[in-house]
Amino acid sequence: MLYKVLDHDPNHDDITAFGGRLKTAWAARALVRQGITTDGSALYPEPSRTVFGEVAHQICPFHVLQELTKGILSAVAAERNRLAQSTPKLKRGRPASQDKVARRLARQSKQIQEKLRDVFQERFLLVKRRLPPSDRKRLVHITRGVPQLRTLREIMDHI
Repeated sequence: MLYKVLDHDPNHDDITAFGGRLKTAWAARALVRQGITTDGSALYPEPSRTVFGEVAHQICPFHVLQELTKGILSAVAAERNRLAQSTPKLKRGRPASQDKVARRLARQSKQIQEKLRDVFQERFLLVKRRLPPSDRKRLVHITRGVPQLRTLREIMDHI
């Protein structure tokens, strides 16, 4: 069997033509189609209905998890950027021991920097499928004060 490589991004006509060849190959082998699985692209539903009629169609779980992981890591990056922008601006040097405001800002800046480091280093905990109790405890500590990240983790727990 010869395969044709497209010189353009696939479109509905390409998917319809491929589906027609696939349907012919199945018929030649007397195979019965139970349903089709795709990667969730918007290219597939219409050509699939055109070629195969009303058939069970599911999206590949791998691709669903892949997109979900990308979205979560993107949200983590956005949260890190938001935290980085909220870091108070400090004067150069060490704050004077009498300047309580400068000392408070320095402590606040240090806490935010630690949270940024933790969120970056432990970001895998947000997308890990199953968390042992020690990792869950670490994640709760890291996401304290950042409810958006904890919500993302709760979504992953239900998958």
